[in-house]
Amino acid sequence: MTERDEKSGIEEGADGPVANAARYHAASGRVIVELSNGAMIAFPAGLVQGLEGADADALGAVEVVDAGHVLRWAGLNVYLSLLAVLTDILGARALIKRLAEPAIRRAERRGGEDGRGKPRQR
Repeated sequence: MTERDEKSGIEEGADGPVANAARYHAASGRVIVELSNGAMIAFPAGLVQGLEGADADALGAVEVVDAGHVLRWAGLNVYLSLLAVLTDILGARALIKRLAEPAIRRAERRGGEDGRGKPRQR
């Protein structure tokens, strides 16, 4: 845990980094999220249902809640999980699937040769 994490009271979760802070950058129209591992992610606010068309003041009222797992815009009644940001908005789910496909195909071709897969049908 970093000194900044100790000050914020947010620790990195067992499942990976959590949000330490979030803000709306009006000039770019993006929500910027600072993670506990030092990384930052940003996404257009208009991609989130309930945020499209909202004014800058309402978007700027973003808060990090639920121990860093959720972004909340209380005035708009919008709650967005960090997992949804990564998988749905940033497309990590599709990326993970693309990265895993070659390994899955290799395992299928081996057909159980290493004792972990399904035995070949003869």
